[in-house]
Amino acid sequence: MEMATMGAQEALLAQVGAMQVTNDEEYRAAGELARQVKAAGKKAEEYWEPLRSAAWTAYQAVMERRKQMMGPFAEAEKTIKAKMGAFTRARQEAARARQEAVRMEALKAAEKARQEAAMARERGDNATADWAETQAEVLEGMQPTAVRPAEAEGIRHTKTWRIVSVDPSLVPTSVNGVEIRPVDTAAVMKLIRQSRGTVRIPGITFEEDYTISVRT
Repeated sequence: MEMATMGAQEALLAQVGAMQVTNDEEYRAAGELARQVKAAGKKAEEYWEPLRSAAWTAYQAVMERRKQMMGPFAEAEKTIKAKMGAFTRARQEAARARQEAVRMEALKAAEKARQEAAMARERGDNATADWAETQAEVLEGMQPTAVRPAEAEGIRHTKTWRIVSVDPSLVPTSVNGVEIRPVDTAAVMKLIRQSRGTVRIPGITFEEDYTISVRT
């Protein structure tokens, strides 16, 4: 059936390629040929429709079985990633809290060193004053070190951010030339990513987050 259909199709298309429309008779012949082409196309569609329908039904059945089998694995991976992400956030927050405590202690020590430097100046002990001032500058210039996420084989962390809350009444019309009213969370996230989390937007609260990808 299919071979016969292909032969008829080739013959019909050959007629179409050779036809000309230069007068009324050829115009009528073209109309008849168009009707034949339309009918042949319909027959071809009728021939293939049962096969297409059966293939589509089989495809849907396969996809449903695939979903049933893969779904639990996808949910399990999602659960693991969520727990690992929560641990990473908690670890980073704890590290930042420790660093902030160290920084505050350093600032207190720097203030004390400056007071000692001032007193040394008053009594004419410039060497001690210089040394104390140098100490104060070093302490004031202390910068927090980057905290690396925990490591595991095949696991990659990508730093990102997530919006925690939005107060539309406080959000400005635009930020850094980007229109964000009515509140466009996609535009807000773009600003956050571009600034590496340093932008501050009234009415928007966001926090650092991590996307975890798994490599087998």
